Amino acid sequence: MSCPGPIPTTAFGAANLAARAPGRAEGGNAVTRIVVAEDDPDLRDLLEFKLVQAGYEVTAVSTGREALDEAAAAQLFLLDVTLPDMTGLQVCTLLRAEVATRDTPVVLLTGHTQEADVEAGRSSGASDYIFKPFSPRDLVDRIGALLTGGGEPPGR
Repeated sequence: MSCPGPIPTTAFGAANLAARAPGRAEGGNAVTRIVVAEDDPDLRDLLEFKLVQAGYEVTAVSTGREALDEAAAAQLFLLDVTLPDMTGLQVCTLLRAEVATRDTPVVLLTGHTQEADVEAGRSSGASDYIFKPFSPRDLVDRIGALLTGGGEPPGR
């Protein structure tokens, strides 16, 4: 699957992001756990592959409920806005309501590009809103910047 072109400029900044303490991999190496919720199996597999390749520990799921079930271990959530059981916006709102995940970065991944969609993402508490199609390499860069508290990578 090819996703041409760079990620458009972020819809809103990374204010109030707090990078969570990483978990520990076997041997004591720090890892960052990312929960990916995407109902398209091909895209979910691509996201998981690229994030694992970048050194992240990934739990890839296909529903919002599964994402919420994995919330305790995550340092970042990558959520498709359109999931079969609930929207990524609803998942984000529920994550923001919990003390344990209130400050965990949430990235919404979607084809919805209208201003009202972006505002709904902002209102749900999302840290970033990335439009499809996207460059997997740029997505990994954007996630890295969010996790280090830097917002957007330099040059964006």
